[in-house]
Amino acid sequence: MIFITIAEDHISLSDGLKVFLEQDSNIEVIGNAPNGKEMLEMLKFVKPQVVLTDINMPIMNGVELCTTIKSLNKNIKVIALSMYDNPGAIKEMIDAGADGYVLKISPLTELKKAIETVASGKNYFDQAIDLEEVNKKEQ
Repeated sequence: MIFITIAEDHISLSDGLKVFLEQDSNIEVIGNAPNGKEMLEMLKFVKPQVVLTDINMPIMNGVELCTTIKSLNKNIKVIALSMYDNPGAIKEMIDAGADGYVLKISPLTELKKAIETVASGKNYFDQAIDLEEVNKKEQ
């Protein structure tokens, strides 16, 4: 069983993700929060293997959330779920410690694959992401 939490300020999206993901008997959504600050509070009480996070949220964004999660517990995997496909945003999440990055325009099956891959200890990046272009941002 893969336990996940969702940090997403659009409640209808997080509710829809929960419904879709829990159709898989191997995934359970154990919490959701509308911003990074509330997610960090939740993580004091629940222990997910994977946190899905939007990048652009009020109060605390996904980059800050990812950085903080990784500083507190490197075993929690973080997947960015974002509409931003520009290499700079992706690089920023990778630098924050994200284990995966999925675009919101991708099919939900891509997100499910990302969750399974990241939970198994590997990184996962959306098929639409050009990692070569992202890595150029280092130079």
